[in-house]
Amino acid sequence: MYIASASSTVKIHDFPNNQLLHTHVPTNQFDHACRSLSWAKDGNWLAVVPYSGCTEIVSVRGQCKLLHTVNKICEPSCASFPNLSKKTIAVGSKIGQVLIYDIKAKSIKGRFPRAGSAITHVGFTAKDTHCYAGCEDGKVMLYNSVAKNLSGTWKVPKSSSLTALKAHVERQNFLIGGSNEGIVGVWDVNFNKTKFHIDAHYAPVSAVLFSPVNAVLIVSAGLDRTVQVFDIEARCKISTIPVDNNVLSLDFLENSLYIAMGCQNGKILIYDTRQLQAPVHTYEAHSSSIKHLTYQKSASSSTSSTFLCSADVAEENRSPSNSASNEEIEVKATTSDFLGLVDEQSLLQSEILDASKQTNAGVKSGGDSFLKALGWVESDTIESAKEESKCLEQVDGNKELQHEPRRSINNFTPKPSRLPPRISAISKQNLDVLPTSSTPNLLKVSTNDCHSQISPIINGNQNPTNGNLSAASVSEMIDSARQTMQAEMKNMFEEVERKMIYKLYNHTCSIRQLMFDFQLENLKQFIKVKENFDVVIEEINSKAMSDESNMMAEQIYNLTMRNKELERQLAAYQRE
Repeated sequence: MYIASASSTVKIHDFPNNQLLHTHVPTNQFDHACRSLSWAKDGNWLAVVPYSGCTEIVSVRGQCKLLHTVNKICEPSCASFPNLSKKTIAVGSKIGQVLIYDIKAKSIKGRFPRAGSAITHVGFTAKDTHCYAGCEDGKVMLYNSVAKNLSGTWKVPKSSSLTALKAHVERQNFLIGGSNEGIVGVWDVNFNKTKFHIDAHYAPVSAVLFSPVNAVLIVSAGLDRTVQVFDIEARCKISTIPVDNNVLSLDFLENSLYIAMGCQNGKILIYDTRQLQAPVHTYEAHSSSIKHLTYQKSASSSTSSTFLCSADVAEENRSPSNSASNEEIEVKATTSDFLGLVDEQSLLQSEILDASKQTNAGVKSGGDSFLKALGWVESDTIESAKEESKCLEQVDGNKELQHEPRRSINNFTPKPSRLPPRISAISKQNLDVLPTSSTPNLLKVSTNDCHSQISPIINGNQNPTNGNLSAASVSEMIDSARQTMQAEMKNMFEEVERKMIYKLYNHTCSIRQLMFDFQLENLKQFIKVKENFDVVIEEINSKAMSDESNMMAEQIYNLTMRNKELERQLAAYQRE
């Protein structure tokens, strides 16, 4: 995978080999850093906005080459590919415009309402439902991608500027921003409110970032040479990452196991998120400040891995087996001491490790593996049989025991007797306990005094395989396993139902927001049409009045001329 970094030039390094693969020099090269850098969804294209000039689309497949220059948008200031498509690109300009450009058609596909100042940041939310833009005057503007209207505006609390802006890669309702005043703010756009803000730095904030796998964790970098990690639910600082130079850009790598930082001195630092005391990789990338740094996107990448201080993958050190015991497996789990947080996946891994240790301990002790796998122990089985034989001494040996009703898993008590008293007459003198043998050779029972409850399978004259458990016990074991499986399936379906309800609620909220935006846009269009209609009516009325006045003036003129003609005729008649 590639790491793209930008100063006055764009360099692409291979991770984790840290080798320089490509260098792209913008067409209009200046000593100043590039304004924006964005990967396409498949990681093959890179959008570069130089300090001066038009936006450039660069291909990194095979060799680095310039594919297209967006000449129809003048004075671009930032650009970003959508998360789900690479056919279009959002471009912000220095005159406050946010435009959607179709790369294939080479034309402007859509326009959003103009902002009051230059656009400094642009991007898309997780599902591309909205496009966000950061302005030079400190405003954060959210546009609806379908209706092309303004959905809301925000500002970093206690600030009049905006220096960093990002959206969560999974949660489409979260935005994070930073300001020159050192304040970091998180907004929930669904509820149109500020979810969290804190005085994070003593200097301007240079970069902000959400954890891709934990929505409550954010990372911010400032010009005070600190990188902070915050919990937005607990509203507190979790940790500080030590750095030697100002960090200007951040991004997560390799499914959030690593975090890359672009520094003011041109170095790229890569930290392991499980051990943040020192960088695991450091290399010189540029000779000047790294303003932008981004990790290559991949269609097959997944963000389901663990984030900060989650449990590492278990290491299994297998020792050679000997003739007296089975193979012993020692499992060691290393947990990061960073933050002291353990997520659900870490807990699950810990439970798996504990279960593995318990199983290995049973293998090492040489006990009965089959019974222990079922949750039974040998002593419980023996005690159960002994207690049953004592009870049967009070019953006449010639009489058959009455059948007991089948017990469900609700009244099944595994201790102190794992085997229920369903085995028919077992004489105490016929009970022979064998030492730690393999199942089913725990008990040797003479079938002369034994009558099974399942007569079609085992009767008083037929003897099953010596040492096997009774058919009734096996049947109850099967019933218990069936009941346990049904309970587990029920819990699993309930969990799936909860997840589906949550997703349905999330989609419902999105649809409601879209419908609200649609109705609002319809209302605006109706008002605009009505205004235009009123203007047309006024123009028609004024024109009609003008035509009528002209006709009246013409008639007056004709009458005047006719009057003068009659006066001349009258004067001539009088002279004659």
